[in-house]
Amino acid sequence: MGNRKRSQLKKTASKEFTKFVAQSASSGGNAPGKPVTPSRETAFTWKLIILSVLSVVRILVVFLPQSGYIQPDEFFQFTEPVAGDVLGVENLRAWEFNQTAPLRSMFFPALFTFPPLQYLKMFYLTSNLGNASTYVLLVGPRFLMTIASFGIDFAIYRLCRMLYATGPSLKTSLSHKSLDCLLAHATCYLAYSYYTHTFSNTIETILFGLLLVSVVESLRQSDSARPTYFKISILLAVGFFNRPTFAVFAFVPMLYWLATYAATNNSKANSKSSRLSKGVWLWSLLRTAGKNGFKLIIPFTLSATFLVLLDTGYHRGLAELSTAISELSVGKAFEYIVLTPRNFLQYNLQTKNLSNHGLHPVWFHAAVCMPWLFTILALIFYLDVLLKIKSLYPFNIRNWIASCNPTVSVLYLSIILPLISFSLMPHQEPRFILPLVIPLFCLLGYRLFTFPFITLLWLGINFNLVVFYGHIHQAGVIPCLTHLQSTVVAPSLATAQPTTLIFARQYLPPRHLLAIPREQRHLVTIHDLSILDFPTAFLAQLAQISPSSEKTDADTTTNHSIYMTIPGCLSGQMRQSLADHFPNVTVNLQYQYFPHFSAEDLAASVRMLFEGPEDDNNNNQTSSSSSSSSTTASVPFWGAGRRLHESFSMNIWKLSYNEPVGTVEAEAENSTFAE
Repeated sequence: MGNRKRSQLKKTASKEFTKFVAQSASSGGNAPGKPVTPSRETAFTWKLIILSVLSVVRILVVFLPQSGYIQPDEFFQFTEPVAGDVLGVENLRAWEFNQTAPLRSMFFPALFTFPPLQYLKMFYLTSNLGNASTYVLLVGPRFLMTIASFGIDFAIYRLCRMLYATGPSLKTSLSHKSLDCLLAHATCYLAYSYYTHTFSNTIETILFGLLLVSVVESLRQSDSARPTYFKISILLAVGFFNRPTFAVFAFVPMLYWLATYAATNNSKANSKSSRLSKGVWLWSLLRTAGKNGFKLIIPFTLSATFLVLLDTGYHRGLAELSTAISELSVGKAFEYIVLTPRNFLQYNLQTKNLSNHGLHPVWFHAAVCMPWLFTILALIFYLDVLLKIKSLYPFNIRNWIASCNPTVSVLYLSIILPLISFSLMPHQEPRFILPLVIPLFCLLGYRLFTFPFITLLWLGINFNLVVFYGHIHQAGVIPCLTHLQSTVVAPSLATAQPTTLIFARQYLPPRHLLAIPREQRHLVTIHDLSILDFPTAFLAQLAQISPSSEKTDADTTTNHSIYMTIPGCLSGQMRQSLADHFPNVTVNLQYQYFPHFSAEDLAASVRMLFEGPEDDNNNNQTSSSSSSSSTTASVPFWGAGRRLHESFSMNIWKLSYNEPVGTVEAEAENSTFAE
């Protein structure tokens, strides 16, 4: 009789708990028993619709495409080297891919770049690759990266479902808080800029999110031990080879996992461990951590071996390595193999190397990079940390441990410790801490929709940043390459006419977008003055390529085309320099793209905006200025609008010689130039 009553009580309790979970989940984790009103159901539905629309928009912006250029690494650490190998086009192999000590693993660049480029190669049958558009070369890898970026949304979804669902099951419904976190992430400008560009940091963020999900979910499950070990090992290996900084992000979740996870743990074992002394408990903890860590070694080693062979085969070929292995020459084999993580660490641990990329103070990440990347959410995080520290005073570690939610603690520490670690590094960039987007939005994303003012401010800031990074920041580089490829390079290759392209004061132009086959690269000469002083480097370069009366006749001079791509704010300085040193050279404006923002020449842009061009009275050097060229973009208004257009634009100029030049100024000839 007693057993029957106990069984009925269990059934009643189970029904009540199920009802409680359903109500709490649907009401965003509010007080139990609160009814779900139709207005909240309608709001929930609208949020789902908006989230779906934003997901589609993220894919569509890839096909516009965005002309914004965030950072050269999006090309030169990803698509540029692979495009040269797959398509056989002219490319610029960055220093990270040198043959002596390459720093970058090729697994992910090949994974995201090889399929679309191989399809392009088959479509154009290689021989007509000069007809391939820059659009296809640009959009293909970005599309695959954008699809992969939804792995970040997936990680936020799984983590939020565990954070804000009131029941212990992983199958509880999506709560309002979880949906708000996803919606906040979907309205973040990072989803439409960094995620849609080919950055290795985006891949690092995806892998970090999957690692967090694997760790947190494994701690709630007592089965599937082998898949968990195997999955975590692969994530650690590919994450470390993609960017060795992944170890900094993985430290907290892996330390927590090693200390607490064991597939055979059950409630009985937990109750026994609570009665152990501190010494015995600590020894048991270390033994469990060692046992779990040992199980990761074999799958991690196998994954790392595959990546090492892939990098060795790409950078050096596998023939000599196979010979060394067959001869049992272990020492020779180890000298020949490529360990990109080791080379990466050796380079970045030397401050003198990092000084070439810029050194930053300790506070730069916390004070600049965090607000730069996460805007209002970074401020909310700092305020939340301060309030938590204040609530713990006077600090009692036992009370703190007892009140902590393990998942919340792991997410908070996964923000704080990497932020401190990266702040201690001399060279800092905002994208280095991009993986923090996952714990930040999981913990605090819903707070962005708490007050209407905060919501409007968040949406306004992120919308403007989407426009800035997508269509303004260094936005003239890609359109100018597109214009050059279609109107200059392709006709030059078809007619075998030699052409010289000069790029000055802009982000490094990715050469594979010009689609110049290597067997015809002698027809197109590229001079990259992007990071050199202007006009010194320009005059020195022009002195080297200028036709000489002793060496070149007038006909050859006429057939040789020279094009100069330069920000509009420096065009006046260019014309004045030509008037002083090369009076026989005239320039015609062929193409102009607006807007183009360059922080490197911001002072020149502002000066032109308020003072006008430096050579307003010397327009005779422009020959048939912008209005006389059919390909020149017309300025729609005059005065301040015209100055704004000229100050923040990217121009393509065609340089023409009136007659062969006998000599040039000694100052130009003696100018130093390093390409």
